[in-house]
Amino acid sequence: MAATKSIICLLLSIWGVVMLGIMGILLYVKSLAFIEDLPLHGIHVSNVDELYKNVDRLYAQGAKNCGIAAGVYLVIAVAMIIRIRVKN
Repeated sequence: MAATKSIICLLLSIWGVVMLGIMGILLYVKSLAFIEDLPLHGIHVSNVDELYKNVDRLYAQGAKNCGIAAGVYLVIAVAMIIRIRVKN
C-alpha cells in the first residue's frame, strides 16, 4: 500500500515539474496568456515606460517562482524514487 502512495506522489510530482516548467518558460518569454495573472492592480505609473518595466519585472518574478516550485517538485520526485527503491 505504501508503494502505491509513493508512486502516486511521484506521478503528481513529475506532473508538477512539467507543468511549472512550461509555465516558467512561457512567463520568461512574456507570453500574453499570463498578462491577466500579473498583479498589476497596485501599480501606479506615470508613463508607459514605467508600466513596461513593471510588467517585465512581474513576468521575471513569476518565471522565477515557477522555477523554484518546479525545483521543489523535483526534489519530492527524487525522494519518492528513493523511497520506492528502498521499499522494493
